[in-house]
Amino acid sequence: MVGARQDTLQRLRRLLVDELMLPVEPAWVGERTPLFEGGLRLESIDVIELSSLIEREFGVELRPWDAGTIASFLTVGSLTALLDGRAPVASGD
Repeated sequence: MVGARQDTLQRLRRLLVDELMLPVEPAWVGERTPLFEGGLRLESIDVIELSSLIEREFGVELRPWDAGTIASFLTVGSLTALLDGRAPVASGD
């Protein structure tokens, strides 16, 4: 299970740094890194873009402002845990 979590973390880290083009080194992005203030400083448009990237990369649909999801957008680790617990969206859904 640790290997799967590390894989999810690495894939998420790549999305954050490479796809969102955040001005940080990938090694700086750890599980405790906040997505907003005091960390990566994402803005609301970044969260929408990240949700789209996650859907493409992981096959899961996230609605970051839903009550059940918003807490998972606090840190890289909480988002990783959410992704590890979600099943991919089936094609055609």
